[in-house]
Amino acid sequence: MNKTSVLICLTLCLVGCSGKDLSQPKAEGDIDRAVACPKGAGTMHDPCVASIYEISGSPQLYDGKYIEAVAYYPGSGSVSLYFSEDSADSVDTLSSLLMSNALSTDDGYVLFVGLFRYDKSDQGSMAYRQFGMLDDVRLIRSLGSLSARLSACEEEKCRIDYRRSGGLLPEFVERE
Repeated sequence: MNKTSVLICLTLCLVGCSGKDLSQPKAEGDIDRAVACPKGAGTMHDPCVASIYEISGSPQLYDGKYIEAVAYYPGSGSVSLYFSEDSADSVDTLSSLLMSNALSTDDGYVLFVGLFRYDKSDQGSMAYRQFGMLDDVRLIRSLGSLSARLSACEEEKCRIDYRRSGGLLPEFVERE
């Protein structure tokens, strides 16, 4: 190789190596927020659709966005939502969201929309620690648990069948 070729190769190597190092992790405040909301825009009319587990696992990604999710509501004027009935029964506050308003429904699983807020300093008291807060919470509908729907179905002489949905979703059909 002649000197010109060596200089060209060296220049290309230096230019190629001068960009940002993409292998370094991003700082906590430098999160790609589009990743958090693949379904929805995060607005009241087009909320981020996510599971309560996704939201609790990366709450900073949903901060300041409207979310739509399913959670367990213990009823009786509660301002908490939980992962599950078991979480509510054991008062597992780390698996809960605090709401600015109670829902007007009985206890059970609910589909809700609300403005999610995350503060890593924790907005609860020392006795209550949650993974986030919800403002402007709206009940979309109450959902029965599968076991509760099955109990009601058995009384009505029906059963659950997964075959029509390819094994994914339950469908209640009459007993044969």
